[in-house]
Amino acid sequence: MPTLEEIEDIEDIDNLDMDLAEFDPDLVTPVAPAKPKPQVVRIPAVFEPEKSHPQDWGNPGRVRLGLKYEHEPTHPVLKSKKQALAAIAEYMKNHPTTLKNVKDLPGPPELMEGSWEASEIPKVKGFRMNTVVPMHSTLTMKNPETAGAYIKTPAEQQEKAFEPKKIKQKIQRIRA
Repeated sequence: MPTLEEIEDIEDIDNLDMDLAEFDPDLVTPVAPAKPKPQVVRIPAVFEPEKSHPQDWGNPGRVRLGLKYEHEPTHPVLKSKKQALAAIAEYMKNHPTTLKNVKDLPGPPELMEGSWEASEIPKVKGFRMNTVVPMHSTLTMKNPETAGAYIKTPAEQQEKAFEPKKIKQKIQRIRA
């Protein structure tokens, strides 16, 4: 269906089999089609899978956004890092990560060819983390270096490890 900008001859408008409401989908009439608002935000972005933050070691990768180009904003609404992070947070609240989402995303070719199944991982005590991590995460590959973080130890070893230290008796000597 052509847009108004694509129509060169005025007589072509009369020959179109479409409603006037289709030219303006924002009209609030029962005749107007129910078209969803566009959700895509066009900002230059680069995914760096080899980068990670030390506190987020189980979720590798970093996305860099090009919010400015030659000191000019690249997006009319998102002009600062704070606004971009707020928009991303809102999107992530509305679209939570699920096991199906992770499986549908592209990943490293050697893992995509294999029989990899997405699974939830147990939370590590003392860390704020998601139970669903990407395919190339060290936690999903069951890396031996990180296996100790989420394998439970027997109850006997836990009791010995958490014995409190004995309190030393403090003596003060006052010289006269």
